Amino acid sequence: MCVVRAQAIGTEGNEHKRMRFTFENNLKDPVLWPTLVLPDGSVLREEELVWTGRPWVKEATLNSLGLKGRYLTAKAAKTAFNRFARDSVGFEFTVRGYRFLRQGNALTLLKADTGLGPAIDPTEQTD
Repeated sequence: MCVVRAQAIGTEGNEHKRMRFTFENNLKDPVLWPTLVLPDGSVLREEELVWTGRPWVKEATLNSLGLKGRYLTAKAAKTAFNRFARDSVGFEFTVRGYRFLRQGNALTLLKADTGLGPAIDPTEQTD
């Protein structure tokens, strides 16, 4: 559920200095408050929801991912990302009142609406 794809950005034989993160909502429900949390602590978030069939795209520098600043090929940048940074990038999102975190292959429920109060407030800090 809610997989984010990473792609190195640059020109072959030149410098790849950024990664593009893409999530496409293939669920029947909108995905609310998608947030990418980088290893350096920065947060990439703008949209409040991603409708079914729509993409969500963010970019980050390789430095902000804890990698060296540039790679000559997309393959080298992607390999470095997969080896050293992928599991430390978090993708948080809310579906049907449940807030999840995806890091690497792991999907974790952060907080659920118990039905006893209002749905999750995505601006709250999660424990």
